Amino acid sequence: MMNIKGIIPMNRNIPIHFQGVPILLLLFILMIFVLTIGGCAAMAKIDHVNNISFSPDGKDILFDRFQGNLTNQIQVYNLATGELCAYQAPANETWGEARYSMDGRYVAFIIHPIKDEKIDYTGMQVAIMDPDGKNVRIVTHTPGPKALPSFSHDGKKIIYVMADTIRETGRTRRSGYDVYEVEIASGKETRLTWFRFFQISQPFYLPDDQQFIFTGDSPKRFPGIADDDHPAIERKQQELKRKYRDNQIFLMRAGEETIKPYIEYFSFSWNPMLSADGKRLFFMSHGIPETGGGWSQYYLYSPDGRHRCLTDIKATTVWSAAVSPRGDMLAATYDLSPDRQVYKVVIYGVDDGIRRDIVLPDKPIRIINGTP
Repeated sequence: MMNIKGIIPMNRNIPIHFQGVPILLLLFILMIFVLTIGGCAAMAKIDHVNNISFSPDGKDILFDRFQGNLTNQIQVYNLATGELCAYQAPANETWGEARYSMDGRYVAFIIHPIKDEKIDYTGMQVAIMDPDGKNVRIVTHTPGPKALPSFSHDGKKIIYVMADTIRETGRTRRSGYDVYEVEIASGKETRLTWFRFFQISQPFYLPDDQQFIFTGDSPKRFPGIADDDHPAIERKQQELKRKYRDNQIFLMRAGEETIKPYIEYFSFSWNPMLSADGKRLFFMSHGIPETGGGWSQYYLYSPDGRHRCLTDIKATTVWSAAVSPRGDMLAATYDLSPDRQVYKVVIYGVDDGIRRDIVLPDKPIRIINGTP
């Protein structure tokens, strides 16, 4: 809100006029000024880029993009040519969170149905399509807000997350997340974890397609504790916090009941990502982990604990990140105050450390699944 004291000096010796200007005229001038500022704010550019990922050959990046006056689109940017294309969802849907299969034959994504001009969270489903946007097929059918799909290495399953709590208002509309998988051929859906995490990151299969890795924040369900025993649940949460702080990367198998971080790096480790062969593991922590400073940065994991910092991002919020299938590039989207409505895109070479800031075209030149 605009601070009027910053515009009008508070002079109690001039109760009705301001430097000879009648107060009504002054108020009119102020009203025009505020409306002008408000109009400029309303016209400020909005460009949100989120849920980034790489194509199997590392030549393209996929991401969600919302530009204020347009519906969210899945867009594809070619890193060599700078060509920007997009997928167009039907009028009663939005699409997002796209990710290629390992062999590049399919793209998994989330369908968000729109009812009464709002997203129908209970109707969200995992779907797949060909890279040209043809042969769209919904592969999950249970109700509930699903998110963040990725393929198994053999291409037969998709792992994703789903929440069990939907709020009508508030900043956190969904919570109580767990990890699920679906068999593409049969449509069989299986719940893999039972912890009801407050927040969760994208899960990824390891090469055996049985183990998976993800970040889970503030679990609300524990083995041996009743779901309505809130004091016991809170004590367990506090115990985990004291023991592990914000090290919340978990490597699990289906049904595993142990909550123990796979990585413990000072006070904070989140958002694990894997190369396709599973040999390179990446995660987020503080840029100066000893003090908790240096912004949030990404590291290449080393079994001996000498993890290598790869990035130099100065971000108010890092919205998404991805690693190329070969593990040779790391991409991130982020914002930086004061211009938080325009997200930035950056790519780092993992081996050479070269940083490349991407400036996206305003509009795609082609709709991939459009009419020829």
